[in-house]
Amino acid sequence: MDQGRLFVEQHASDETPWFLWVGPPGPHDPFDPPGEWAHRYDPKMIDPGLRRFSTNPLARMRAEQMQVKEASDRQIQEMRSLYYGGISFIDHKIGQQIQDLKDRGEYDNTWIIFTADHGEFAGDFHLTTKGQFHWQADRIPLVIKPPAKFSNIPRGTHADALVEFIDIATTICDIAGGAGPGDCGMSLLPILKGEVPLAHHRQVAHSQVGNTFMIQTSRYKLIFQDKDRIEVQALFDLEHDPGELNNIVADEPEMVNQLITEVVKPFFESTSDRLEDPWRDTSPWQQWGRSPHLEAMEP
Repeated sequence: MDQGRLFVEQHASDETPWFLWVGPPGPHDPFDPPGEWAHRYDPKMIDPGLRRFSTNPLARMRAEQMQVKEASDRQIQEMRSLYYGGISFIDHKIGQQIQDLKDRGEYDNTWIIFTADHGEFAGDFHLTTKGQFHWQADRIPLVIKPPAKFSNIPRGTHADALVEFIDIATTICDIAGGAGPGDCGMSLLPILKGEVPLAHHRQVAHSQVGNTFMIQTSRYKLIFQDKDRIEVQALFDLEHDPGELNNIVADEPEMVNQLITEVVKPFFESTSDRLEDPWRDTSPWQQWGRSPHLEAMEP
């Protein structure tokens, strides 16, 4: 992140627009924040979280394979204290970069977008890292600070609008006045200009890990395998169960069928899984989709 500060120092006064992407490796496991940040939080003061298995059979199967279920509350608290220390260290570094922009008189001219690639279970449901579709892993931050000249923007406002990662790239292209071929994203720029309501963006968000899929609407989260045969594993009612504790798939067969018919099938029929260059991922890693919520737009 210090290299990002150096870039700002070198280019803040440029007459032409510039783009900077800074990707800190943390707060990722192993949880090892540097120096005093490792001792910033007292483990005894930290909630050990949900010491229970998920009602999603896929998440439970994964937890059964992990040793987290055998950890004591104290061990979970210690782990979380280090995780939180890593988050605070990154916050500190971001604050330095923002102050650099202010010191150079460029803060009001600069778009700032903050997000993350995934969340962290940190012991909840006897899990760590990611890979399962609970809010701990798939509800990630998206904070956008527009330049001061956009006076109609609803600043300092929070929303639960559904957003996908691909929307961020599309938004950046839209800000720059361009577009990519075969772009499946939805630009947030109309929201950021105050032209459309903040509360709604996508009606449906999709995320995928291998052959496991998650489709989320404003109320329901449906988790299934094999998009052709659709083997449903879990259904959560986010309105009545925001913590995603109760899998109601066996209790709501009609809702499951309705979501498959009205949401899942139309989504896959209208969405190609073959992306054109330059969007196509040619890396050896499996492609991951995320569905962050539009959390906040700060002043």
